Amino acid sequence: MLYVDICPDSKTNRNSHGYEGGYRQLQPSAYNINVGNATYSVNLDVNPWNIQNGKSGYAGIGVWDPQTNQYKATKDNLCHYYADSDGRQSAIIKIPYNMFNRDDLNGSTKMTMQNPNLGGNTKITISGASTGPYIPAIIAFVLASIAAISYYHKRKLVRHEHQ
Repeated sequence: MLYVDICPDSKTNRNSHGYEGGYRQLQPSAYNINVGNATYSVNLDVNPWNIQNGKSGYAGIGVWDPQTNQYKATKDNLCHYYADSDGRQSAIIKIPYNMFNRDDLNGSTKMTMQNPNLGGNTKITISGASTGPYIPAIIAFVLASIAAISYYHKRKLVRHEHQ
């Protein structure tokens, strides 16, 4: 699952309300995601004009694969959108890997995301390998080992004191 936090507000050149004069509304379309050597288009099933200040909601997403000319849409609540009391809108989207029509996708696949409507050539790059269940299993093993050593050490001390 790919999680993306989308916020069109710039952190520089803020006006008296704290916002740049540019985007305050969510951009629901034109997100391009490169996965390996393939490009996909991601759209949010939400109309930014219907988002009320101080409110939030959920919507589906859609992924278009131009290589296969397939569009996969979901009505699952994979997009959580919201607007603060000043009307600044943003969203967090979750994109299941199976929407990318790839068998070779794994935790080390490089992905880049951009929206030409929000900054031209600015891209977000995501890459790295998944730790899967290994890190929690190692931590559990270490904690269990420490507990076992402590238990046997205390038991040995108690036996030694009774002798």
